[in-house]
Amino acid sequence: MKYSFLLFFLLPYLALSQVQLEWNANIDTELSRGGSDSHYFYNEIFRPDSSWRVDVPEMNLLAKLHIGAQWTFNARLQFIREQGRRPGIGKDLDRYELLIPLLNIEWEHPKERYKVTLGRFIHPFGSFNQRQLSTQRTFIGLPLAYSYFVNISNQVGFMEDMGEAFVRVNDLVLWGAPMLYGGGYTTGAKAKWVQKNGNSWDLALTTGAANLQEAFGNTLNWGAVVHYHTQPNYAWELGYSISIGSFMETSDAVAALTQPNRATQTLVGVDFQWGSGFWEIRGELIGAHYRVPYSTLQGDSTRTLQAVNERHTFLSLSAYTDVKYESPFLSGSFIAYRIDGLWFGSPPAEVAAFQNTYWDDRVLRHSLGIGYKILPYLLARLSVSTQSVDRRPWDRTQRTFRLMVTGHF
Repeated sequence: MKYSFLLFFLLPYLALSQVQLEWNANIDTELSRGGSDSHYFYNEIFRPDSSWRVDVPEMNLLAKLHIGAQWTFNARLQFIREQGRRPGIGKDLDRYELLIPLLNIEWEHPKERYKVTLGRFIHPFGSFNQRQLSTQRTFIGLPLAYSYFVNISNQVGFMEDMGEAFVRVNDLVLWGAPMLYGGGYTTGAKAKWVQKNGNSWDLALTTGAANLQEAFGNTLNWGAVVHYHTQPNYAWELGYSISIGSFMETSDAVAALTQPNRATQTLVGVDFQWGSGFWEIRGELIGAHYRVPYSTLQGDSTRTLQAVNERHTFLSLSAYTDVKYESPFLSGSFIAYRIDGLWFGSPPAEVAAFQNTYWDDRVLRHSLGIGYKILPYLLARLSVSTQSVDRRPWDRTQRTFRLMVTGHF
């Protein structure tokens, strides 16, 4: 196991300290349907599963081991469908993935002013990543910045129409990556400092940029993240984030690509939350700056990739806002609305092979959700969404219907 070496840090303390174990689990069961152009990389519904389908998309087991008053060992075991496919009940078990996305050891100052974390932990950029489990989220789907795959990948850099089915080189199918890894975890070291006024800083050194999914790859990638959280008054909470790092890997698809760790992604974000009475509003505004090479396809029958090693600048912007109302008449129920957008700048003038106005299609999504806590350990949520891609008329091709029931304890 990649992170099993962390256990050795615990051994001297297990015999000398008081040990306390906390653990909990959850399981999601979902009824879903998507439009005819659904895809996991567009709206989180895998295309063959776009008809009515009942499934178990995810199961989790979380553990927290307290070792004395200051040391904690954290772990999460996740059972999920590979590449976004939903795990079929009683079939296709070979497509399950058993992951350990969270595994770290933490030391906390006796007065809870400082905390240091080593291992794999929640990425500190923004506020959405802090809500990792279904029970912590208003909507079933992720915001576009965390789920919509764009025309920049960690294999070939920028390439036009990366998300379309015909981008295939021999047996290799090429996809892009979202602005931020939707799994929400990164690997490295993190320090948290809580000031006397309650404001806090998170600083992390990681093994890659915010859009990199794999903890370790065949390239020595690097990353750094800073997040500042403040609460000006009782109702408002604000956060400011910056992330910079490299994310590309050497690939058999592009043999000519050199120095992949010089390709970088920089994110700057603002997150906010306002709450008063039965109302809550929260969201994020994120700007992305990529400095990456670009690749083009050559040939018709036998396709090869041609890489251009010079780095070029690509800009994008994402924003979402969630508005939630909890009913005073039916305790445990809520209704919510999300507006979510993803916009792209003009492609660099040097990329002569690219003829479109923007380097990817702009997306605007509307989502409506309702939820009800049936029992203290049973939460039901329903979400519907529709989206417009690159100013095309609203249609049914990428709409979604998702009903999820989560059991947790």
